[in-house]
Amino acid sequence: MNRLKLLAAALAASLILASSGQALVAKASSSSSENPRVLEVVNPTNLPRKYIGTVVEVALTIDAEGRAHHVTVLSDSDRALVRSLEEAVAQWRFAPAQKDGTAVTQRVILPIELVVKS
Repeated sequence: MNRLKLLAAALAASLILASSGQALVAKASSSSSENPRVLEVVNPTNLPRKYIGTVVEVALTIDAEGRAHHVTVLSDSDRALVRSLEEAVAQWRFAPAQKDGTAVTQRVILPIELVVKS
């Protein structure tokens, strides 16, 4: 039986930073700062199957402890999709952003590809 799973594009690529109302592609980590990384993905329940194969952008704040807050689906208005993704992503765990070796809170935009894995 196939189960619907999420493949976070940010696992293999950089996150998109939300800064001053502009979305900028994050550059490779330097020695003084590092972007957050996804550590644990919680898959959504009751995700509409018509969205399989699409990429959805989700904005969220990752606090210094690696917890997600203020999760908002940006790229779609389907209530079932929005509810399912927001509830799931709110449970994800991250390695928080680092600045000069200290964990910091950061607002990000995360592209998520919806795929089916068996």
